[in-house]
Amino acid sequence: MKNLMETANAVAVEEGIDEKYAAVTFSSLASVNFKFLPYSIAEQKFTMIKYPAGSTNTQAGLAEAMNLFLESLQGGRFANDKNVLLITDGQSNVKQRETKPAADRLKALGVQIYVFAVGSYISGIGEMVQVAGSSSSSEPDDFLFRIENYNQMWEFSKLVVKKVASSGKYVSLSPAPSPC
Repeated sequence: MKNLMETANAVAVEEGIDEKYAAVTFSSLASVNFKFLPYSIAEQKFTMIKYPAGSTNTQAGLAEAMNLFLESLQGGRFANDKNVLLITDGQSNVKQRETKPAADRLKALGVQIYVFAVGSYISGIGEMVQVAGSSSSSEPDDFLFRIENYNQMWEFSKLVVKKVASSGKYVSLSPAPSPC
């Protein structure tokens, strides 16, 4: 994620955009690691994130992301696009029926959700297909990336940066790494 943020920031600087980043981690519960911050501060804070062990409560992570976007709207409106990068190794197993509605609420706010599905076999890929996307696109092809392992994330993250290069706000959602 650090490399992804660095690449996205370099593109944003070239385009004269002031990028802001926030991070949410989720496992059994979700927690905000930091709220929207400039790249230089967010990059430092990101390296200090510890991933909690537990279940996969994707809807809680999406709900926390929604709260972050709603908080940033108070007293103004977004100047740039809004994006969530969701990294997961499987489908929700906590309040699973609430995952798609939570994603739909974010999309209704104008948030684009990019999903990195990690693993050669991902149970519940259908859920990730439903989560990925935006309110203006029903096709998840541009928003869902399957990668075999976390080491491949760097190559795929460069593709995401190209897709969201002219965007302004990011939320990174990362579940606890797989214990396998």
